[in-house]
Amino acid sequence: LAEREEAFGSRGSGRTELVGRQKRELRRLRDDELRFGLATLSRVYRDSALAASEAGLPVDASAAATARITAATGDLVRNPNETLLLQALFLDLPMA
Repeated sequence: LAEREEAFGSRGSGRTELVGRQKRELRRLRDDELRFGLATLSRVYRDSALAASEAGLPVDASAAATARITAATGDLVRNPNETLLLQALFLDLPMA
């Protein structure tokens, strides 16, 4: 980037575009990691519901937890404060 600024000047270096592209890439990677983690967490509750169902126990809590995780995953589209989203989700989930 320093070479580009030296060659083209600070106005034609493309610094703004490069920085913006890097921020978008980081956001996409972070979003992908959050989605992967939430999918893994959802599978834990799904497996818990399956085990409870086979044992004849109620599955309401696990089903509600899975629905809550799915809703949180959908909320990622609006670029929320990720820390607050995860804190609210984890406080709302029952023990698996």
